Amino acid sequence: MYTALRLQRKLKQRLRSGDAEIVVVTPEPYMTYQPFLPEAAAGSISPRHVVVPLRRVLKDCTIVIGEAQRVDHAKRTATVTTLATGEDGTGALEIGYDEIVIAPGSVSRTLPIPGLADFGIGFKTVEEAIGLRNHVIEQMDIASATRDPAIRDAALTFVFVGGGYAGVEALAELEDMAR
Repeated sequence: MYTALRLQRKLKQRLRSGDAEIVVVTPEPYMTYQPFLPEAAAGSISPRHVVVPLRRVLKDCTIVIGEAQRVDHAKRTATVTTLATGEDGTGALEIGYDEIVIAPGSVSRTLPIPGLADFGIGFKTVEEAIGLRNHVIEQMDIASATRDPAIRDAALTFVFVGGGYAGVEALAELEDMAR
């Protein structure tokens, strides 16, 4: 979404005069401000403070909630599926363009570490951050409900893969929450 924000700012005059149009195709109607995910995971801030509605910040753009399935450069069209695609009388949208900017974004990736794909929790979206918080709380509940030290130790053992900003901040925030 940063790309759309920058385009909107750069083309502000042309957008307002009607000389240009920006159509943003995105699977979510909001942008996630990822630096706040650790605080949301720990419950320090509400998840609503981590997301920004796109229609609020991209006022001069047309927002299409969907996914681009195909780009036909010869016809200068993008085929987009939306929530309405497949309903009676509707199909995929064909959106024409003069210029196209493709910014696919990023997703959580799993490294080839045994067990990571099966048991790991990503940390790129609000849903993943809240899922991580819920998992930590559930493990704390298990630990407090048992008298078996081995079960308690297992329930309270967490591994963070990734020593970058997101991993270190999430670890620190969740550790504060647990205390």
